[in-house]
Amino acid sequence: MQHPIAASWLSSFVVLTLGFAASASTLDSSLYPLTVHYEEEAQAVYARSVLSAVEDAWSFQVDEMGFPAPPADSGLYGSDRYDVFVAEDPYGSRCHREAPAADRPYGFTSSMIVDPIQIPVWALGLVLSHEFHHAVQAGIRPMGDNVMEGGAVYVSGMHRPDEAYILSYSLGINAFQEHPERSLDWQGALGDYYPYGAALFFIFLDEVYGDPKTLAIYKSMWDLLGVSDTLTYSDALSELVDFDSAAAKFSRWRYFVGPEDDGFHFEDLANWTIAGYDQDLTSVALAADLKSENLPVNDSILSRQGPMPYGTVYLRLSLVGLNADDAISISVFGDPATRWRLETLRLKSGRAPDESDLQVDASGQTAVTVGVDDYSTLVVAVQNVGDGTYVPGPNGSGWDPSALTYALRVMHPTESEESNSGCQSAGHPLTSALASLAVWGALVCWRRRPGSRRQTNDQSTTPVEIPCSVPQERQD
Repeated sequence: MQHPIAASWLSSFVVLTLGFAASASTLDSSLYPLTVHYEEEAQAVYARSVLSAVEDAWSFQVDEMGFPAPPADSGLYGSDRYDVFVAEDPYGSRCHREAPAADRPYGFTSSMIVDPIQIPVWALGLVLSHEFHHAVQAGIRPMGDNVMEGGAVYVSGMHRPDEAYILSYSLGINAFQEHPERSLDWQGALGDYYPYGAALFFIFLDEVYGDPKTLAIYKSMWDLLGVSDTLTYSDALSELVDFDSAAAKFSRWRYFVGPEDDGFHFEDLANWTIAGYDQDLTSVALAADLKSENLPVNDSILSRQGPMPYGTVYLRLSLVGLNADDAISISVFGDPATRWRLETLRLKSGRAPDESDLQVDASGQTAVTVGVDDYSTLVVAVQNVGDGTYVPGPNGSGWDPSALTYALRVMHPTESEESNSGCQSAGHPLTSALASLAVWGALVCWRRRPGSRRQTNDQSTTPVEIPCSVPQERQD
């Protein structure tokens, strides 16, 4: 069930200038250049609560975190002070862009509106922290919803950690988790909460590479965006971290959310949910959830359903019923027009997972063997890493999905030994949907080293490649 406030809180940053008139009554902050406008005397108490909430957001984001204050608006509403309006509004609350800022190379002035009917006093702290961060973002350089909404969720949630589950924030992260095949910066029609849930990526970046207490990576990204009007968010992040490696690691971390939280990954997700709330966080959606008796599995994900650049497809396999010296053969055939990474997680309750990352070569195909040992679960994540020229957003090269084929099968010890004298195909029969991709016309068979249960990037454990004929297309 969606939080009642969230139904009207669909897009809180609007780029249209609405042209409010200065209101009959105002409240001026004694702490910051900030004015709250309201029309009716009955709104005076509410207006004081609005003023207090925005002052609190200003204190955290500007004074404590070091973000630049929203720029002055050249007296648009009677003074250079930042203007917040108490008025009815179909969105509940929002920040909207006004005009280019006089003292910022790429920034814009803005103003905010909050509806006293839709946004109760108890929610003002979190809501207006979110909207104030949009004012900060606009003052630096307006970006798309994909960056601005996720960022505002992140900052306001870190500011108000006891309230971050409110206003469908959990639903936003869950919407993000429900579609891991989408690009990290994907955005859709108004009302799709996926861009809000992209806050999970910013949470990850600061936990792993920065400092959540100072929002270090996130803030540095905006510092870079403010000095160039051509730099994308991924360009900016690439100056701070290895973006491809970070995206691959994130594809592993995002599995460990909600019921799959193992205590070894995200530290602060308790901020983003609450016990018993009907929007508890969920783990990432799976393309297939398998048991060992389901193997072998050969399947295709057609291009219209495949992962977009920096999107990921997840497979989970229960290892219950297999022997410790068994292994799982994993074959992946991806569109060679893009780059791919293969991530594996071997899981056992109470133990840190065994994680691996493999960059697939330019052919788009690879085969690995993963030992069962005493693990109970294997998670396979296949990520489309783009073609190296990725430009975020609908006007760039991003968001185009790619086809993917995978195969999983069990390998027993005797089978592995016999592979020394025979060809064991780890490939997948070509399907008509993939037949046009000529690179998939050459399947590879792999021979395991005796006694080796898990492939790594170490040359000593690399399987031997043996030529093999291409199987005929399946008829089932």
